[in-house]
Amino acid sequence: MNHNVCRVVLVWCFAMLTAPLASAIETPTLEIVVAKDQGPLEPGEPVTVVLRMHSLGGQLATGFQAFIEFDQQVLTFIEGTYTDEPFGLPILDPIVAVDGTIDMASGINQFVGQQPTSDDAALASLTFILNEEHCLESLQFRDHEPPTRISDTVGNEITPLDLVVPADIGPSPDINGDGVVNVSDLLILLSLWGTSDCRADFNGDGDVNVSDLLILLAAWG
Repeated sequence: MNHNVCRVVLVWCFAMLTAPLASAIETPTLEIVVAKDQGPLEPGEPVTVVLRMHSLGGQLATGFQAFIEFDQQVLTFIEGTYTDEPFGLPILDPIVAVDGTIDMASGINQFVGQQPTSDDAALASLTFILNEEHCLESLQFRDHEPPTRISDTVGNEITPLDLVVPADIGPSPDINGDGVVNVSDLLILLSLWGTSDCRADFNGDGDVNVSDLLILLAAWG
């Protein structure tokens, strides 16, 4: 076989073998997620969200800072707490809300032997009261200088960094919160058909319709 042809074949084989690896590489991320096991969220009830970092890919972190904002019509801030690990030295403490904004920052506590880490971890939790049914994003990272970031071992920000917020605060296909999506949830959805009730408007388009039915069916069981 011609040497040039062999070379092309080898390059092609290498590309095919490494493509899955390249596609599996994730971007370092700071993410706000709704805490699990809270069931359906109703107006007047507390909702807890967790700030998490993940997918650092071996890059070592020594701390974080995060600047968020929330819709005060939808949410009332109650309290915020930092986790003790992996960053046990709060810098902006206590966590408070001012005009719908919350600033957080914490780093490793070298006095107790904490070391830089690349592990996935929860960094802080925030508790709000849900004021009204709402299907749109009510929590956002906001523009700030210096920006929301994860810091490396020399104090520089780890880049690139994805910032992810919950798509919605209220609706879940498990409408009645019994831990399984089944006929009970289907009957509730059908009773709300054609309304804009947030409990069953899973895609947040303002209408309980076939799109929401398909989302429920996809989560069945």
